[in-house]
Amino acid sequence: MPAHAPISVPAQLPAVPADLTGRDSEIAELRGQLRRDDPAGTRATGAMPTCVVTGGSGVGKSTLALRVAHDMAVHFPDGQLYADLRGSTSTPAQAADVLGRFLRALDAGGALPECLDERAERFRTVLAGRRVLVLLDDAADEPQVRPLLPGGSYNAVVVTARRRLSGLAGATHLDLGMLAEPDAVRLLARVAGEKRVADDPLGARDIVALCGLLPLAVRIVGARLAARPHWTLASMISRLADESRRLSELAVADQQVTAGIAATYRGLGSDARTALRCLSWLGLPDFPAWIIAPLLDIPLGDADAAAEGLIDAKAIDFVRVDPLGLPRYRIHELIRVYAAQQAHQHDNRDLLTHRCGGSCSPGCGSSVS
Repeated sequence: MPAHAPISVPAQLPAVPADLTGRDSEIAELRGQLRRDDPAGTRATGAMPTCVVTGGSGVGKSTLALRVAHDMAVHFPDGQLYADLRGSTSTPAQAADVLGRFLRALDAGGALPECLDERAERFRTVLAGRRVLVLLDDAADEPQVRPLLPGGSYNAVVVTARRRLSGLAGATHLDLGMLAEPDAVRLLARVAGEKRVADDPLGARDIVALCGLLPLAVRIVGARLAARPHWTLASMISRLADESRRLSELAVADQQVTAGIAATYRGLGSDARTALRCLSWLGLPDFPAWIIAPLLDIPLGDADAAAEGLIDAKAIDFVRVDPLGLPRYRIHELIRVYAAQQAHQHDNRDLLTHRCGGSCSPGCGSSVS
């Protein structure tokens, strides 16, 4: 590695939440993606590792990325940079502003260039030949991320985003799903209290199921139980079982599940929002893509593209391939509850019946073959 004049060594990574639970295989995979070194210490591929962690709101992307970034910090002695890109909000960060902060943190010297391209060039120059880890949290899209990428193979970048960001050339991808039930129960116990959960293991399983195994939802329920020692797990189950109030129950202090789901919903196009409301109203455990065609009154051949758009937005998930060889999908439990509320508030029941009549009776709860 060539010698360079000393620069500041930033250590910007926020703390890792203390209740991170499970994710052992995902942690190992992300570490492996960042450790693409040969014995001589140069990148075996000659390219900088860029790792994108994707998943829906509240699934724990940021927590996982922070955990691995802290673990790997020793391999990046020239610093660790962090930026919240606010991609899931209505005011995403501007790449030029982020680069300005990074350059000041690196004490790059000289006046900051005014334009984005010149700041990106300065950033790449300052990091050339150095070992710096960059964590870009909650990215909106590829154009926001590209100017923030160093150019040298000694650096590494971790990006978290709700969408896959397939347009980032050479990036590796880690899709984060829901917790396994045992890990979700362990998370609930860590936050609410081990004894409380041990005294009612079946109740704990019911709670994490009502949370859809979503880490944020489980953590919120645990925090509410910890703050109310006189509440039983059964009383919390009763609160969550009422779908009309479930999402309002999943909030504590400044943490709430609804905000993330609402942002996902707002990010959909009009037709996609309509499809999601109708699918939630049908109440199917899973469904094939073709069912979207009558819901939106579109050609059958366009239904697959509509389903893929909902998958990209993390509004639905792929479940399995059925005996006919067709992919089947599912709406996450909490997104289903939110979309059903939106349907109740904004859609005429007769219109819903008309849209869904060609697919299945409302609330039928059985698979469409």
